Amino acid sequence: MTKMAEIMDEDDVFFTRDEAAEFLRMSPRTLSNLAVKGEGPSHWRSADNRGGKVLYLRSELLAWAGERFERIEHGHTKGPLL
Repeated sequence: MTKMAEIMDEDDVFFTRDEAAEFLRMSPRTLSNLAVKGEGPSHWRSADNRGGKVLYLRSELLAWAGERFERIEHGHTKGPLL
């Protein structure tokens, strides 16, 4: 099992499931369903699993979104506009 301190950047922050869902512009239920299917971003839970609180690192949310979505750029031309 990976420890949080091994991957956490000093500037990184934690989000609750609700905050992570808002950050990703999806519902908390969708984020939860993705987690159950193993398709969502990495998340953290207490080692003894008491309380069931799930946390997400901002950096891992960004990495997951970067893998899932692609940037589309419009308006490029192949030469000068003369």
